[in-house]
Amino acid sequence: MLLLLLLGCTREPQEIRPDLSGMIRNIPSADGSPAGAIARPKTDTAVKKFCGDCHALPRATSFPKSRWDHEVRQGIRLYRESRRDDLVIPDFDAAVAFFTRGAPDEYEFAGSREPLDGRFRAVAVPFDGEPVHAISNLHLDPSKPAAGDLILADLWSGRISRLDRSDAEHRLTTLTTVSNPAHVERIDFDLDGIDDLLVADLGSLNPQDTREGSLWWLKGKPDGSYDRITLRMGLSRTSDVAAIDFDKDGDLDLVVGDFGLHFEGAVYLVENLGFVDGVPDLKWEVLDDRPGLVEVEIVDLDGDSRLDIVTLISQQYETIEAHLNQGDGTFRRQTVYQLGDPASGSSGMEFSDLDGDGDLDVVLTNGDTFDDDLPKPFHRIHVLINNGTFPFAGKVVAEMPGVYCACVGDIDSDGDQDIAAVSLLTVEQIAQHDSGTFDSVIWLEQSSDGDFRRHTIERDRCDSATCRLFDWDGDGDLDLLTPRYNTTMDGITDFEVFENTTL
Repeated sequence: MLLLLLLGCTREPQEIRPDLSGMIRNIPSADGSPAGAIARPKTDTAVKKFCGDCHALPRATSFPKSRWDHEVRQGIRLYRESRRDDLVIPDFDAAVAFFTRGAPDEYEFAGSREPLDGRFRAVAVPFDGEPVHAISNLHLDPSKPAAGDLILADLWSGRISRLDRSDAEHRLTTLTTVSNPAHVERIDFDLDGIDDLLVADLGSLNPQDTREGSLWWLKGKPDGSYDRITLRMGLSRTSDVAAIDFDKDGDLDLVVGDFGLHFEGAVYLVENLGFVDGVPDLKWEVLDDRPGLVEVEIVDLDGDSRLDIVTLISQQYETIEAHLNQGDGTFRRQTVYQLGDPASGSSGMEFSDLDGDGDLDVVLTNGDTFDDDLPKPFHRIHVLINNGTFPFAGKVVAEMPGVYCACVGDIDSDGDQDIAAVSLLTVEQIAQHDSGTFDSVIWLEQSSDGDFRRHTIERDRCDSATCRLFDWDGDGDLDLLTPRYNTTMDGITDFEVFENTTL
């Protein structure tokens, strides 16, 4: 979301007066414009100072001309609501003019007209169980990826379910129900030898400044069922959770992401002080006080054999941050990569050794449209190469409006890492453009020189928020599972699998 303010300030509001320093009335302006017009040099400076104070100056091309009136009004409104009083609000008309001068009349989408790639065959796999609506996250058992079960989170119904792939009818069993689960993590939290589930629960389907988010522990039992235990309530749209023993005391601590919205949200480092009567005593500390956390990953990013914390933060920050483990319970923060536009819409990240040099690189997607309801031609898939220094070297490997998730694997079985990606747009957004404008599922074939060739698998459906590459049919190659996120919230009774016909 384009936010022209610094979030989280708590100063008392004062009367805000418009900045008239850039207004010249009844005399010729410095740039030759008529008397009474806005003097461009001075007003441009005022707009840049206000709109670029706490994040990168928004690009004029971020929105069509017709949208900038709304964006400027929103920025000024949110600045007032932030309770800041240290900036001078520029003239409204001058600010709109500043951005619309370089804005396009409308977005232009190149679209893809090449024939659909024949490597994948779409298969609808029916399941036995309650219909799903909007799958926000799925977790594959890494110990048995070919035949293991899947844990799914349905953002709309709130159900956490298990898909049993060993059953011929693909039985889907509801494990528990929460409000709006964004992420589910499978770990043995209490180290009793039985897998548990941690659930990050937004608490509200729509973005809002409320504290209805929760963190749940589904404690696994020997019979395969779970006890639901509250780890914390009253959070602000909890978006992710991951486990790490950062203090090296033998138990699992947590990293919890609170997306929040405008004035709430943070990333927390949660120390596990031990279990009392079966419930963990948790100490919460703020690791990063910025809202907008999309995703947390625990990886060894710098190759020192210590697990680091990597976060993707959206809102106006649009950045990947590494919290590098110093080995003594502390972390050093480094920026891995930052998108230059606060309207980018960061949506996901994936880690893999893409260039085969032994360290972890990153695939970054920016394609979120849920803040402004606009598919953008600059929604993209980026490859960020780890050369041992920060920030990483980034390059765009594909443009894909609405791209929401990417996953990595050797799709063509040639020994290197390829990329598959899915997009998420509403049916209304798709209907506003010509048929074939939007790719919904693609894969990017890596060549020997590190470039990527695009292959379109499907167009115009654009209804997946997550995807996974694994050998679904057990024939030795990687298939692509793209569970549907139905923006109309209608019930779905099958899973979409694209079976790889390589072998």
